[in-house]
Parts: sequence; structure tokens; C-alpha cells
Amino acid sequence: MSRIYLFLVSLLIAASCVKAPIEADRWQSAPSDSSTPSSPADQSRQLLVEKYTGQGCVNCPTAASLLEKLEKLYPERLIVVSMHAAYTGQTRPELQSTTADSYAKAFRLPRAIPGVMIDRSPLSDGQLYSMASSRWTSEITRALRSPASHSLSLTLTSPRGKTSFRTTVKADGLTPEAKAKKCELTLWLVEDVIAPQETAKGTESAFLHHNVLRQELTKEVVELGKPYVKDFIFPADAGIDRSRAKVVAFITDINTERILEARLQSFSSSVPSQPEEPTQPEEEKEKDANHITFLDAASGKEIPAGSIVSCSPDRPLELLDGVAEVASPYLKLQVPSSFKGTLDVEVQATSRGVGRDTHGLRAVCLESCVTLETLAPSYQVRDYKPQSAHLIGVHYGLRKDFARKAGIYEVKLFVKQAGKVLASLTYRFTITSKDFAPAEKPEKPQPPKPDPTPSP
Repeated sequence: MSRIYLFLVSLLIAASCVKAPIEADRWQSAPSDSSTPSSPADQSRQLLVEKYTGQGCVNCPTAASLLEKLEKLYPERLIVVSMHAAYTGQTRPELQSTTADSYAKAFRLPRAIPGVMIDRSPLSDGQLYSMASSRWTSEITRALRSPASHSLSLTLTSPRGKTSFRTTVKADGLTPEAKAKKCELTLWLVEDVIAPQETAKGTESAFLHHNVLRQELTKEVVELGKPYVKDFIFPADAGIDRSRAKVVAFITDINTERILEARLQSFSSSVPSQPEEPTQPEEEKEKDANHITFLDAASGKEIPAGSIVSCSPDRPLELLDGVAEVASPYLKLQVPSSFKGTLDVEVQATSRGVGRDTHGLRAVCLESCVTLETLAPSYQVRDYKPQSAHLIGVHYGLRKDFARKAGIYEVKLFVKQAGKVLASLTYRFTITSKDFAPAEKPEKPQPPKPDPTPSP
């Protein structure tokens, strides 16, 4: 009996030495659990999540909360941008973005929100867009486990007492294969905004909307391994709070449209600088000698390289030889007086499904307007000698039997010398079903009239 008593006492003493469980112990999962994000300490890739949302969407705050938790879990690994696209029908003018709307239509996204694209790459089910928030954690974890293929750095410099700011971006490939990719750089201006939001409990008047897309600053081809430096004017008339604003930079593979790397920098942590400009190095002087921009032929206003030129029909579209055409505004090429040599001009239709039986380039104007024999994906002119009187324009065509008439179609124009891109811009053709002239109704055949009865 005494032995049993001593055994029970020893058990009680041992139990008193066991550490009480804490929350971290209770909720820590085994590393093999694929549904739980693994530590990304040994990785450097940064994802861009485009979250399509709206102030009228009662389910969107819950989705936003989930993504914000993931951002905190993966600091400097995850960038979430709020895309308020009027296309969804659940946005309000104060946060609506025409850029978000353009991308939603270009990628043919469903109108249902909330939904996300992760680096514009196929998810585990093969789709680009996911509305199943229960899967977002595992999808993001899966994407984070992929090794980085490119490096990207972003620095903002804000001169004291000025509304301008300078972006310095450098992108490079981490492997020979990655270095060979043709990449495009996009810069977005985003802002944390306090504005109303519909929730399951009603309207919340002071809801924090995280990283709302405000403006696309530029979108242009960059040369990997070389710094990209560009100045912008902060849009003072847009009502954006500079202390809450940030710039998002990301590079995409031109051929696949997938995002390869992304970075975010806030203005509050930007590098201050003096208003005086530093002495210009010889390399920059040489760059200025080849600095090429565009001019609007109608207004004479300068259009910086990398800009997006919006194009839409100015009259109802009619079919000519089975093709409906939309013409871009005419531009002029502006080259420095010190420029020497000739240029190569390349025009590429980059929207999905381009082809002779669907949609593509119909005509290109440079020295003269050339109508292409078929709807083409590309067109080029070698050894072009720029003249101030030459007008540059693109005509985009849609086949009569092409089902998806309404949509957004993009065309890239590259100005090169010796294979190096000196300037580029994007023509963005926006076409709606209302832009097409109403089809003429065929006349119903009438039965022949009987011959009048001859009079006796």
C-alpha cells in the first residue's frame, strides 16, 4: 500500500514540473503541413497580389483582413494592392481606378469580388483569378516557395520643397536564362485611404483601405542590369495624401505577362535630397543625347517615353472588307538635335488571341501609312530617318466574325538603335459593344405580285 502511495506522490511532483501550454505551442503546426506557410527566411522573392475589391462589397473587408495578416506574417515578401474597378459594379467614384478597370477587362476577369491575382500567374487550378478566399493562404504559400528569378530595387528621392520625386529602379536576372528575358517595368502610385465601406454589420464610415491603386505612372520596356531613373510630378490635384502614398514597382515578362518581381516604397521613408541637381556624369550626358520623347501632333504637348496612349473610336465602327478599324491619335517623334544615325521602329500587338482571323494591326503610319495585307501581330521599319513632319499612328482591326468585339487591346511601339530600346510607349485601344454601328437588318423577301387581270 505504501508503495502505491509513493508512486502517486511521484506522479504529482512530476506533473507540477511540466510547463503550462501557451498559445504559441497550441497553434504551432508541423513543418510538413502544406496548408501552413513555411518560413521564408531563406527566400527573397516578393509577390504582388492584385486584390479586386469595392466599397459596396460586404464580403471584401473579411478578405482584406486575411491578406493583411499574411502581409504581416511575411514582411517584405508580399505586396497587396487594392484594385477598385468600376467593371465589378461595386465601387464608388472616390476610389475607382480607370487603370484597375483596364486590367480587369484586359485579363477578362469575372465581375465577382473579392478576388485576387497572384503575380498574374496560374494558380493550382490553372486559373489566373481566385474568388475562393479559403485557398488564398495555400496559393500564396505555394508561390512564395518558388525561387526568385530576378532582382529588383526601388528608391524614391523627394527634393525638399518640391512636388516632384525621382524613382530609381534596377532590375536584373539571377540566371543566364532570366537575363535573356524581355521585361517591362510598371510603376504604380498607391495610397492608404480612409473612406466608407459596406460591411456585414452596415456602413463603416472610417474604414482603412490598404494600398488603393491611384495612378499608373509608367509602363515601359527596361534593359536588365542597367538603372532606370525617371522624375515624376506628384498629382497635387488628385487629393492624394503624400504621407500615406507609396510607389509599387514590378517587372513582367513581356511574352507571358507574368510578374517576375515587385517592390514597394513609401514616400514617408523616401530619401530627402537638396533642390540643386548634382553634376551630370558623362554617362548621363550621353543618355540625354539619345533622349527621345513623343509629341501629340494635335496639341504639341509632350508625351514622355513609357506613357500609355488611350485610344477609342471617335465614330461608330463600320466594317470594311470584313474588318472594323480603330485609329490611334497621331504623334510625332522628338529627337535631340545632337542625335545621329537611323532608328529601327517596331510595333507589336500584345493582347491575347491576336491573329489574322481575330484582331491585330491593320495599318501603321510612319513616313507614310501602310495598310497590312492581313491583321498582323507585328510590324517593323529598319533604318528610319526621323523627320519632324512625320506622323506616327496605329490602326487596330477587329474581324467581323471575332466574337469578343468589346475589350481592351494593347500595342507596344519601340524605338531602337543598334538593338537598344531608346523609347517606347503603349497604345491602349478601349472598345465597347456600343462603339459598333448597328447591323443593317436584311430585307425580307417579298412574294412576287400577281400580274394584273387583263381587262376584257
